[in-house]
Amino acid sequence: MESCGKSRSRIYTLLTLVRNLTPKMKEAIIAGKMTAGHGEWLLRIEDPRLRARLFRKILAGKLDLTDLITGTIWEGKD
Repeated sequence: MESCGKSRSRIYTLLTLVRNLTPKMKEAIIAGKMTAGHGEWLLRIEDPRLRARLFRKILAGKLDLTDLITGTIWEGKD
């Protein structure tokens, strides 16, 4: 079997994104409006309403990946 240049964990993560993100979120990644990293962090959010609100903020340029990672969003900062 030939290597594809990606680790097994990365392949698993990408498959998880494909299976679980909404079509609009997948389209945003393909269009370059958000990264796969954004998608990974959005999937960690259990509340679908909060996830949708944060997705809209990402598309509007009001929220970047660092905000998701550092938890700025959890502190109620807009």
